Amino acid sequence: MNKLRNKFFFISAVFLFFISSLIFFNLDSKSNLDIIKKIEYCFNIKNNIDLSVSCVEDVYEISLNEGNFNILYNHLQKIAGQEVNSHNFYICHKATHNSGALIVEKLGGVEKSINILDKPACGLIHAPYDIFGREKYVFSQWVELVNNCSKIQSKLDYYLQCDDAVGHAVVQSLSKHKEFYSDEYFSFKVCAVFDDISARINCGEGVIMERFGPLDPNVKPEEFITVDELINECLSLPSDILNAQEGCSYGVGWYLTILNLDKIKKSFINNDFRELFLQIKSDCSIFNSKLSDLCFERFKDLVT
Repeated sequence: MNKLRNKFFFISAVFLFFISSLIFFNLDSKSNLDIIKKIEYCFNIKNNIDLSVSCVEDVYEISLNEGNFNILYNHLQKIAGQEVNSHNFYICHKATHNSGALIVEKLGGVEKSINILDKPACGLIHAPYDIFGREKYVFSQWVELVNNCSKIQSKLDYYLQCDDAVGHAVVQSLSKHKEFYSDEYFSFKVCAVFDDISARINCGEGVIMERFGPLDPNVKPEEFITVDELINECLSLPSDILNAQEGCSYGVGWYLTILNLDKIKKSFINNDFRELFLQIKSDCSIFNSKLSDLCFERFKDLVT
């Protein structure tokens, strides 16, 4: 009788475990499905970018609290990569900068989140670099950050934006702690630490971008200057800082997109960029060197 009773209890326990596991699995699957539906809803909000960005911020927070952020991250890879859908990328990338502190905190800090965010979706890798950039550091600490980025990139077979993120981060730190950084070329010297020439140039462009169009909502943008003035700044950079001038010229290409937004929109509507490209070539020609080509090609890449 006791054996029969024990057998009954054992079978009951197994059955209850199976049922509870099934229920948990279904709930978990529903949660994963819901988070995907929610992010797709955000991207499909019509004619209101700010509302879409706010919606994505909410979904980031929900996924981090529910523990299914990785499901969301993998899905974003399919629908919001810069090369997959630039509109979606813009929305979720802007949300990334607004939610950076929360993302980094929930993922366990700057170092852990840098290693977790190893996909280019939404430029989420910018989040830990934004948080890193809120403090002041000696040059050796920036070198360590650059080396960490390089190690991550060397393991991947696709483009990751951590080199660009370093450029943004160093300007964020400079803007908050001006008294700590006495070297006017500090940011470009940090970028020069990258072994890869493309990474040095991407980092240098990030420096210009964060100065005039900061991605960190806590950074106040510099007043716009003329293209001539910015180009002269680029040309004044010492030639012994590896690719500083090239990175800066890339930044001018980006800067020209900001100055010509209305003309870019008109060119898109008319599907005719000839007049705009002639103007930009003229602006970039102020470099009077191979930097002119880098400047123009960067502008062209960004708008077409």
